[in-house]
Amino acid sequence: MERWNVGAKCEAHWRDEIEARLSAKTHKVYEDIDEEWARIQAVPVRRRKAWLRSEEAEQAFADVEIARRERLGLSDDEVIPDVARITVSRPKKLRAQVIAQVSSASNVSPRLTEACWKEFRQLAKRLRSDV
Repeated sequence: MERWNVGAKCEAHWRDEIEARLSAKTHKVYEDIDEEWARIQAVPVRRRKAWLRSEEAEQAFADVEIARRERLGLSDDEVIPDVARITVSRPKKLRAQVIAQVSSASNVSPRLTEACWKEFRQLAKRLRSDV
């Protein structure tokens, strides 16, 4: 049971790091657009219907489109996708970092920590296939 606990800690560290990297990349992609959307959201709700018909609204939405095109690297004649696909490449040397962190925190050797992580992943895979 302790072995699975060590493996679960490794998996949690791994997933947290991947999530942090994906979040940072997502933030970077939408950073400029957030500023434009904030400008749109600043319009009071009771005025939005009329505002949407104004030239200011047209300009604001055009600015959002320009920002999206720049972030996605699209030209003016390319269609902006409704869904952006953001991926994170497999992190190099992260596995060794996770093993070192968990082994020192759990007072277990790095080799045993790696073995526990493998066992945990095999168990998780079996459990997913049973469902």
